[in-house]
Amino acid sequence: MAWLQSRLLLAAVLGGISSPLS
Repeated sequence: MAWLQSRLLLAAVLGGISSPLS
């Protein structure tokens, strides 16, 4: 389930970037 881990990681990265900007 590498794709699932990639999705979660991508979501975490995008969330981590979006939070400080907003």
